Amino acid sequence: MVQRTPPQYKTDDAAFPVRLYIVVPGDGLGKLMDVIYDRLVRELGRGEFAWHSGGAYGAQNRAAIYFRHPAAAAALLEAIPEIKIADGTMASTYSSPTFPFGRRRDGE
Repeated sequence: MVQRTPPQYKTDDAAFPVRLYIVVPGDGLGKLMDVIYDRLVRELGRGEFAWHSGGAYGAQNRAAIYFRHPAAAAALLEAIPEIKIADGTMASTYSSPTFPFGRRRDGE
């Protein structure tokens, strides 16, 4: 039986403890992707983050940026306010013991 190397996203998923899911608009991130990537390389270095598809949740496409520390994720969000967090708890399909019928848009 041939043993294959696991996909990089699985390796990164196990290695990086912090994930930031960001919204990817229907027409893509465009130039914002370059701005984000350039900042990550400049401020953190290539081995300190990973970037993969975050899949879709509800009707929202996402990108997943993996970090070694939550401060790096917070710094990115502060530096580039155009980034929108993909908050899955706002999806109509989300439920939990606290919100058995989902979270309402008014914050309740």
